Amino acid sequence: MHSIFIFKVKNKDLGFVPPDCVQTPEKETKKKPEEKEKEGTSPILNIEVSSDQLQASFKIFIQFHRLKKKMPAEVTKEICIPANFSTERSSYDPDKEEIYTIGYPMSAGYYLMAMAIASPDLQKIGTSYYEFSLPDLNNFTKVLDTTPIFFIKGYKQMSEPETTVKVHKDFFAYSVLQVEPIAENVFSPGQNLDIFFFIFGTQPDEVGKYNIVTTYEVMKEGEKIIRFEPKTYNHPFISQSLPMKKTVLIKPKEGEERKETRDLEPGQYTLSVKIRDNIQGNH
Repeated sequence: MHSIFIFKVKNKDLGFVPPDCVQTPEKETKKKPEEKEKEGTSPILNIEVSSDQLQASFKIFIQFHRLKKKMPAEVTKEICIPANFSTERSSYDPDKEEIYTIGYPMSAGYYLMAMAIASPDLQKIGTSYYEFSLPDLNNFTKVLDTTPIFFIKGYKQMSEPETTVKVHKDFFAYSVLQVEPIAENVFSPGQNLDIFFFIFGTQPDEVGKYNIVTTYEVMKEGEKIIRFEPKTYNHPFISQSLPMKKTVLIKPKEGEERKETRDLEPGQYTLSVKIRDNIQGNH
């Protein structure tokens, strides 16, 4: 299972500075003149940065501890990921928190993720810990489940899937897709909900086709505000756009009743998702 980890870091904690001030590890051997990096280039990822930008270079260290009886046991994975990001100097906000992501393949089980973000010289380090679990797909024989359902701003296709672990800013990589999530689940009136998730436990028929029916409803304080027509899918990987429009019945004192479509008012809403596998009958 490919797990996506989304985290936030404040800009000033990553130490964005002009390109010629970026700290990078010293090389053990001297380079020939023709091998020296171009001015404003990071020797870690070989990224050129212009003078009107700021640059941050850092490393991420991750340990995945398997949990047994809620206690960390053996370390199952240990990785180090170099990262180098740039931002426009004119729009730089040191107090802004930016979204970063990492993807890594993991087997089923309970884990503690220990992550450290460090400057290249290891003089500045921040740590974070996160417990999570990944389901055993063999257990989904009578019920269905999903990955966390989340909303996206958009996605685009890459030429090929990533084969190494990388840190991304504002998006995550899944197979050949670059997906930009909406982490806070906050939208503007009239904006569509573009949802993205995977359904566990569905089964194809004898020719390999799925028959999944999903009903989406938008609720507010227990009241049904929007009910969409059921959607049928032939694959458990779901990407669906839902317009946030409600239908209102207008009853004038004179004239005929009519229906109008309006945007939702500002407020707190809940998206309800009901799923049924028509082949097995599970839901």
